[in-house]
Amino acid sequence: MKRRVLLPAFASLLLAACSGEPNSDDILKALNADPKFQMTLGMLAGSQANLDAMKKNGVVEKSGCKDAQGAPGYVCDFRWGTKGPDGHVRYGNPMRGRLFKTSQGWAGEF
Repeated sequence: MKRRVLLPAFASLLLAACSGEPNSDDILKALNADPKFQMTLGMLAGSQANLDAMKKNGVVEKSGCKDAQGAPGYVCDFRWGTKGPDGHVRYGNPMRGRLFKTSQGWAGEF
């Protein structure tokens, strides 16, 4: 009986993992690896300590992704924000970027 329940649940989990498009964590990692985004954060932060805190507390809320036209990957709409000490997330303006797989994981053009 337990096998009948576990097998469909496991299959669903595998299919979800193979959906192809990046999730919020993938987008956050790609943003944190993007030099232009890091430069922007550095200007906002004003100090290395603030920059490190912004990276550590960064959050992405993904709105959705669609296949990129004429290029590999996906075009994703999302918001980036930082979580404050009280747990409240302050989001910036909506963003859009093209994300694509590399041998090191997801990368992006933002």
